[in-house]
Amino acid sequence: MGLVVVADRVGELRPAGNGSRLVAEGGNARLTDQVRRALGRPPRTFATWAQDNRGAFAV
Repeated sequence: MGLVVVADRVGELRPAGNGSRLVAEGGNARLTDQVRRALGRPPRTFATWAQDNRGAFAV
């Protein structure tokens, strides 16, 4: 298998190695409007989603 690279920014590539470090350092923190465009509404927070769906996880 060849070298795997990820883009930090458009046009900037670096070797991929430690995905958890990439996330911890904010390497995948990119804001887009794709959720709004796909769903036709703004995205919800996880807390809102969890509150809205708490009954599905009741024991």
